[in-house]
Amino acid sequence: MKNMKLLSSLNYTKALTITFTILLLTLSTKGRTDDLGEAMIKSQTLSPSRLFSRAELLFNRSTISSVKLSPDGQHLFFIIEQDNKKELWMLNNDTGVKSKRFTSAMIRGFYWASDSQRVFLHLKAGMGVLGVSPTDNPEIILKLDKEKEQYFYGLDKGSPHHFYVWIKEQSSSGNAKEYVLYRVDHKGNKESLYQNDEIVNFLAPAGGFLKFISKKENNVFKIYELRDNRLHEVYQCHFTDYCRLLNYQAKTNTLFVKGRGKSDLSQLISLDLNLDTPKVTTLHQDPENRFDIGTVTFDTHSDLPIMTSYETDYFENYGLTKEVSHHIRKITQTLKSPIIKIQPELNAKYWLISDHNPNKAQSRLYLYNTISSKLTQPLENIFTRINKHNNQLNDDDLALRIAIQYKASDGMMLQGYVTLPRGLKPEKLPLVVVPHGGPFSRRTGGDTRIAQFLANRGHAVFEPNFRGSKGFGRHYMHAANRDFGDGRVQQDIIDGLEYVLSRGIGDRSRLAINGGSFGGFSTLAALTFTPDLFQVGIAVSPGTALSKTVHYLSRDLKGHRKAETLKRLAYQMVDVNSPADVKRSDDKSPSFHAEKITKPLYIIAGEKDRKVSILNVRDYALRLESMGKKVTFLSAPNEGHIYQQKHAVEAWYYLLEKALFDHIGGRMQKDPTPKVQQFLKKNILLSPAI
Repeated sequence: MKNMKLLSSLNYTKALTITFTILLLTLSTKGRTDDLGEAMIKSQTLSPSRLFSRAELLFNRSTISSVKLSPDGQHLFFIIEQDNKKELWMLNNDTGVKSKRFTSAMIRGFYWASDSQRVFLHLKAGMGVLGVSPTDNPEIILKLDKEKEQYFYGLDKGSPHHFYVWIKEQSSSGNAKEYVLYRVDHKGNKESLYQNDEIVNFLAPAGGFLKFISKKENNVFKIYELRDNRLHEVYQCHFTDYCRLLNYQAKTNTLFVKGRGKSDLSQLISLDLNLDTPKVTTLHQDPENRFDIGTVTFDTHSDLPIMTSYETDYFENYGLTKEVSHHIRKITQTLKSPIIKIQPELNAKYWLISDHNPNKAQSRLYLYNTISSKLTQPLENIFTRINKHNNQLNDDDLALRIAIQYKASDGMMLQGYVTLPRGLKPEKLPLVVVPHGGPFSRRTGGDTRIAQFLANRGHAVFEPNFRGSKGFGRHYMHAANRDFGDGRVQQDIIDGLEYVLSRGIGDRSRLAINGGSFGGFSTLAALTFTPDLFQVGIAVSPGTALSKTVHYLSRDLKGHRKAETLKRLAYQMVDVNSPADVKRSDDKSPSFHAEKITKPLYIIAGEKDRKVSILNVRDYALRLESMGKKVTFLSAPNEGHIYQQKHAVEAWYYLLEKALFDHIGGRMQKDPTPKVQQFLKKNILLSPAI
């Protein structure tokens, strides 16, 4: 590929701003149509799916993972998981020659050096290095112990020989411990760069000393430039705006950040630091004016941004140069997928492309040749050979999943997803509402596992992105206004359900709700404050009262860190230092209205949960039982906030589908494995139904 002549920085910024403005004006006026009606018709024409097994869905993961392309595009490194061990392989993209380079159960990940001559190995015991040459052997260069708060923190992008670690050590005064940032070379030699009482984000361009850091102070993110051994503030935002350091171009003294500025949406912003007051310029914002910016890719040679990506209803990439835009168009026209992840690199022959089409059972990996514009699948033979004996889902197993927008009862427009089982009439379906966790997270277009599982069992599925969800702008998130439990956010969930029912989807007499973490809290709230609406609820790792959750989340913090955390949680949820605010929140929390529950409730929890107190969950379940409520309580002693062990995960899903089958119908796989049966028998502490 011919070397591209990048625009001068001044002209580049000006051209990029003009291009973005035209694109915004063009696309923001386009009408957004609702595809739900069309999807309802199409779903009925599809052949009904077979009843796939829980194992096919839950453990339908490729044994190939962590595929990474070298910056020069010449080599792929990837991991093959075999018999609890991980094999690190290398593929030469031009010759097609593959070789196994390293085998260990200790591999956590690996990272390409910027010169493409080696990979740094992130191991359970620390850091190692492995050269590209077939004769090179892996070497351990630095030991790290997570229990002692010693962390790998990424590569030095300005040097192919260095990476960063944070290590908690005794302070120079000897009075307390502090975190020390080290720059470490490929021989293991450490250079101290910065000390702080907490880990901070930073930029150290050109392999030099720290140039920028970002710190959270009094609910404000502040970005500082380190100059003359002093911190000079150059940008700040509210902590819910998620402003972030991205990159720095030394040639023009320009800092690139993710921030909102005066906009509702998070954007790509440049700061001209040549002025006493940095000049702020918006370089890119979602052209449809709906979503916060996601990731930004920079050219490794010029340090200029070349692509932005957004978690939209699905996923969208935008090129910031003519060349990158051209290649994105070629790739999207060929793959015709709503979710394509692209790793562009100017002047490289190959780009790594991953297709996560939610309508396909398996993700697909491609190499894109920037000279011929052709896509190839270099690992397809390996995928086929390794997975030929595995039971995997196929495309005909998948239900239709559609992004929707609906108007809440107070007029605010909200987003969500509906999934429809294949070959069934939508109006006669049992319907399951699945609120996401967080609450300051979101359901995405590619997050389909739970929806596909429930749809395969014969249920329509509604997943609302209620207000408070992130990714849709400042107003969307702030509109939650701490009104959780019996409040505005819960009403968003109910309003969305009513919208879906009004479109002719779901049988009102067969409704259920299932969620984890905050979604579990919302499940408890649904059965508590709308007791006649749902026939059953399944709550996974649920908080029972937000005041109790805040106390538990901050239990191990001390001093400044505890004060900052409580201040942040007071802004977002409840101020536990204010009796009046605690009463406000508790009055709307399900824990204090347990007597209102009339329908069966299933609670799934882990006794090693670091986010939700198992004692609070157990107390809540026992109180329900003492009131004569129908409560089933699964409490796993070796699981945390999210179940991890294979038999525990399958037991969770078995209990979920049995609860739905018993109370709203559908279908289920009725043969749990002996391990799952044993797990349930041992760990279900309360059970009127199992």
